This record gives sequence, C-alpha cells and structure tokens, in this order.
Amino acid sequence: MLECRSLNICDMEQVSMYKEWLKQQVISQMEQDHVGVECLSRIMDEKLELLRQKIKNGDSTLPPVQEEEQLAPTEPKKKKQNSGYQPKSADMSTKLSNERKPIKKIILEDCVQLGLLDKKRAGYLVTQMAGKEPMEAEREVVVELRNNLHSQVRKLIRKDKGGPWSSPMAQEELRVEIVQTPTVRSMLFLTREILRERDEWKNKSRNSITSRIFGKRMTLDK
Repeated sequence: MLECRSLNICDMEQVSMYKEWLKQQVISQMEQDHVGVECLSRIMDEKLELLRQKIKNGDSTLPPVQEEEQLAPTEPKKKKQNSGYQPKSADMSTKLSNERKPIKKIILEDCVQLGLLDKKRAGYLVTQMAGKEPMEAEREVVVELRNNLHSQVRKLIRKDKGGPWSSPMAQEELRVEIVQTPTVRSMLFLTREILRERDEWKNKSRNSITSRIFGKRMTLDK
C-alpha cells in the first residue's frame, strides 16, 4: 500500500492486484528455497524491490497502471428495483464456501490436536481463507504447517539426541519429505507417522535399558 502511494497509484483495485502478485511471488520463492518464516522478511524486501522496478518500467507481466480520468459530472443513476435475480458470483461464492468447509474443520480440530497450530492461530487461518479458491487457501496453510512441523521435529531431535533420526542422512530425508508434502491431509498423516516412529523408538529404547539391567527374561515377561 505504501509503495503504491509513493508511485501515485491510488486505485484500490490496482493496489489489490499488485498485493496479490507480491504475495504469490513470496510464497513461490519460500517453497522453491525450502525456507520458513525466518526468511520471510528478506524475501519480502527482494520481491517488493522487484515489484517497484516492474511498475516503474511498465513491465508487461504486471497489470497496467490505470490513469485517473477526469469525468464530467453526471446525473445520479436511478436505483433499480430488485428483480429477485441472484448474480452468478453469489452462487460461486456459496460454492467455494462449501468446498472450503471440510478443510476448515481439519484445521480447527486435527491440526490443533496434533500441535501443528494453536487454537487462536487455527481460527485466524480459517478466517483468512474467505473468498479464496480452496486449493489456493489450502496451499497457504500448508506452508505454515510445514514450518511448524519442521520446528516440532527439530525440538524432538534435540530432546532425544537424534532419536530415530540420529544420522544426518535420516534428518535430511525427513526434512525433504516435509517440504514435499502438498496438502493439509497429507501433513496430518506425516505428522502422525513421525510421532508413531518416535514412540516406537522410545519403547524400543526403554525395553533395551530394562533388558540390560534385569536381563532378557524380565523384558519378555513384561
């Protein structure tokens, strides 16, 4: 908004188009570089500078800047009577809203239950999905879930001194798997698999310690 004002772009529709372009560029770059929110500020600055140059140079890949027109005063339009006709856009809005409902439920319940989001953040993400295509809205949520799962895994590795992913290769494979997970549902599946793998490792480690102290028979009887 501030950058557009500095370039004398005041048309809100134009500003909104540039904002959407910038957002898509940032998300795409983060996914391409496999980075999290820690790099958001740097990437935002880079893409903002790119947008600034494209606008100044009249780049054809951006929507053209609309010049303000001086129009002669016109008579106010007469208010049309309501014919009862509902525009198609209203039907499409309802359709998109219904398509987003299943994923909203998963975000508010399953993602919170597994600790990928807290309740407040889940509620915020759901409100931000309004008006968006289901796939676009889900893609933005997945970026955040990936970052949060990365953070969870790093904490588990530090706490368990590697745990089931003690080798650098295993950790890298897990990182790549998280980055390549494309949907919210598949993120939930992967999270459950990671937690299951850790539980199995902990149980195996606990039995191994018991065996060393009391002997194998004690472990088998138990």
